[in-house]
Amino acid sequence: MQAALSQMTKGQDTSQPEVNVSPLSQLKSSCASMKVPTIQDDTKLHFPMVDVTQAFTTCELHVPDENATKKVAIAVINPIDRTRAPRIHNRPVPGGYVSVSVDMVEKGCGNMPLKIEGGDREKTLGEAEKTFICWRKRFIIIPHHRFVHDFTSYIIYYILNLKKVCSQNL
Repeated sequence: MQAALSQMTKGQDTSQPEVNVSPLSQLKSSCASMKVPTIQDDTKLHFPMVDVTQAFTTCELHVPDENATKKVAIAVINPIDRTRAPRIHNRPVPGGYVSVSVDMVEKGCGNMPLKIEGGDREKTLGEAEKTFICWRKRFIIIPHHRFVHDFTSYIIYYILNLKKVCSQNL
């Protein structure tokens, strides 16, 4: 490779475009080099919890952690009433946030400060256990939500088509 590069720079082979090769010590993974953005406008984005239709749906609360996110609590979320502006503790829920009920805080995460103070002036995640708080939609994960929905839809589709094929062959 180096020989080809040196020939190209000497002008011996101009049919190939110039290649810029960085030393191996400077190469970085495009994924590992990415950072989780800390400030984003979530108000116009769509998140899975908006589609929740079952009351008391289990979810995970996450926070940014270097190049990924870290689970800090397990909570429940209820369907969002689209006919009214969302409120929590008689205050409007800020854009990009949703109201969740914290069930269990992960070990070592109880002292994590809340971005938005709770209704009874809870300031840490540990104080908010068994209460309702606001959490950024971006950092709420509903485990198996899409997979279960897609897999169930696939099974139902498959069974219905199998019945149709079987009834045609009889």
